[in-house]
Amino acid sequence: AKVKILEEINKYKVNNVQVGGVNLLVGTATAKNTNVNVPTSYVTWDPYTTHNKQTLEQLGFKVGDKITVGFDWSISKNGTNDYVYGNFRVEFRGIKSDGTDNQYLGVIKNPAGTFSSSNTKGRVEATVALDSTTIKAHSLRFRIDNSVFNFKVSNLKIERGTTATGWS
Repeated sequence: AKVKILEEINKYKVNNVQVGGVNLLVGTATAKNTNVNVPTSYVTWDPYTTHNKQTLEQLGFKVGDKITVGFDWSISKNGTNDYVYGNFRVEFRGIKSDGTDNQYLGVIKNPAGTFSSSNTKGRVEATVALDSTTIKAHSLRFRIDNSVFNFKVSNLKIERGTTATGWS
């Protein structure tokens, strides 16, 4: 079934633009949020994984294949705490070459966003080529630096190709 899906996807390559369409992560229909309280440090947050934590390689991807991540983000007040505005990055998480799981494997976009009183929401779209490390990813990780607020992510999608498409 995976091979048939990949054959169908490959039919739609035009001028090096690839449109995948299939969301590789599960549970993205629900917006997720986390309270952040690290004014002088960072916190990582891993809200989404592939089905049964299959690696991208297990899903049929090869080194050099491109994937695109797209999502909306917003921040809001974390209780009565004063805002502290930092930034965030998007990273791969998965299985290291030594077999240890749930490890940082590489960055997708850094910074993905910088927060301020006038920058409290946005959309991120980034395309990366998979390498021999990131092909072992099964989860998406957010690293939020030097910030105090509630961080929310919605409409998240990771898909094959170079073009972000609407959430599905």
